[in-house]
Amino acid sequence: MKRLLSMKFCASTLCPSDVLHLTGEHTIMPQIIFQGCSGASSSVVCKDVAAHTKILAVALRRGVPIRYGCGACRCGTCAVAITAGGAELSLMEQDEHDLLEDMSILRGAEVVRLSCRARVVSKDCSVDLSFQQTYDPAQRQSKESDIIVYSPKNRKSSPSSS
Repeated sequence: MKRLLSMKFCASTLCPSDVLHLTGEHTIMPQIIFQGCSGASSSVVCKDVAAHTKILAVALRRGVPIRYGCGACRCGTCAVAITAGGAELSLMEQDEHDLLEDMSILRGAEVVRLSCRARVVSKDCSVDLSFQQTYDPAQRQSKESDIIVYSPKNRKSSPSSS
């Protein structure tokens, strides 16, 4: 596929037909399966996700009921379990690892990521949202007092995908 690096727009706003038009090639775009969703359906399939888009951004754009707070790797509210495709996500950075470790929710072989940090790279993945009911982001080992947890109902803007 031809490189799109010189273009001045966010790749997460492209739809598959845009990619085909711009590159002249058909690109298979990954999908995210959100499992354990509240509401009428227990899972939501988000197809044609642009590569390098954050899981949280996909969920918010597609109306998937996901718990989140700061959107900036500070509160830990958006942690999710990745049940498939975890190795295909963006690499975990040190601040994300430290926060998850501080919250004591890194659980052996289970892949746990912050949805505000983890990006879909090139393959499909499955996200277990019911995991969010198994921990309390306010119960952290550190004594930081500057962490604010927002309710999704009160948020006026969503975290960017960049």
